[in-house]
Amino acid sequence: MNGNSADKPTLSIGALSQATGIPKETIRTWERRYGFPNPDRNEAGHRVYDVDTVARLRLVSEALDAGHRPSQVVDEDIETLRELLLTSRGARVDVEPPAPPPEIESSEELMREEWLEPWLEATCELDGSAVEDHFYRSWNKFGGIRFLDQRIGPFLHAVGEEWANGRLHVSHEHFVSERLRDFLTRQWRPLSDRTDGPKIVMTTLPGEFHCLGLHMAAVVVALAGCQVVFLGADTPLQDISDAANHQSSAAVIISVSRAYDQQKARGMLTALSAAMTRDVLLVVGGAGRPHAEGQEIHLNSWDELYEWARQLARRAKD
Repeated sequence: MNGNSADKPTLSIGALSQATGIPKETIRTWERRYGFPNPDRNEAGHRVYDVDTVARLRLVSEALDAGHRPSQVVDEDIETLRELLLTSRGARVDVEPPAPPPEIESSEELMREEWLEPWLEATCELDGSAVEDHFYRSWNKFGGIRFLDQRIGPFLHAVGEEWANGRLHVSHEHFVSERLRDFLTRQWRPLSDRTDGPKIVMTTLPGEFHCLGLHMAAVVVALAGCQVVFLGADTPLQDISDAANHQSSAAVIISVSRAYDQQKARGMLTALSAAMTRDVLLVVGGAGRPHAEGQEIHLNSWDELYEWARQLARRAKD
């Protein structure tokens, strides 16, 4: 509790998000990571925020647009933020409601022109600083799940297309994959380490070396309030079941890429399910997942994964 008086006007997290243009997921992440915003809880246990928080968050948003990183600005007070913006922009800071966000680009050509082409150009140049800057700006703009859906998914698809037409090479694909994996790890690991939610083991099957999708799933699971036990790629079945059973995990998430043999995956998932205790859930995702059998849970989108993990975390608190 932050000591707000009972009769002072407050906002829900949804209202705060609408007033500032900052996604709810991002607000929750900043609370955990930087200690701001610092909400009270109402009688139902929901977050409520002092209305003064709006002005400060709008300044934080402006500072991010000016090129500063969250770690530099989120926990600063209003006066410091104003001075910072005056220095960076050389103009008066005006705490007015931000302009409505632009429509999501409906045309593939417009998308490439306005955001995708600079990402591809930075990849062509092997410019890690520029690539990460694009990641940070989009993460802060969209929040975790929309970042994956509206930026990372289309970007990785475009990287594949540019590789096929000869603009990019294997070195570029490896380069950007490593950068993205590092970035995603820096997002999900602190969230996971600071929660006491249910543990979820995350890995791929033996012989499956593609784990970028697993890092994306780890972001979603950590945002939902669960602890990530990340085993990485190519883990023997016995080690997966041992980790799940010994860690008292609530679930195991397996990511299966399109390149993996579906018949082989089906047999391994059946064997893994039999090796785990009955109370450990088996969740399967990825473009190469086989048909579901038994009690397996198959999820088709980041939104579905988030909702499933949120319900799991809530049940663990009851």
